[in-house]
Amino acid sequence: MLTRCMYPYVYFFIEELETVFAYHIQSENHRTPSEIFPSKHWKRYELKSKKQFKLFSHKLRTPISKEGEGIFIGEDERIFIIKEINRQIQLWENGQ
Repeated sequence: MLTRCMYPYVYFFIEELETVFAYHIQSENHRTPSEIFPSKHWKRYELKSKKQFKLFSHKLRTPISKEGEGIFIGEDERIFIIKEINRQIQLWENGQ
């Protein structure tokens, strides 16, 4: 899983799914798992290659929505996502 941040958005690229998940940080407080999953602050975008990820911006894409479709994210990936979102919040608080 690759990540990038364009605060207040954190992008997670999952190559196997050809998908970028964008999480919109809307608080300067650290997030808990129940606040992150599930959340209305997520958008999903199709992306065919990781080369495109370096230039990815949610502002230039239309999110995809597949009614009734769920995505399984394993425990290790969930922990990684939570830590990365909270790391970005902390970096922003510290003036990065």
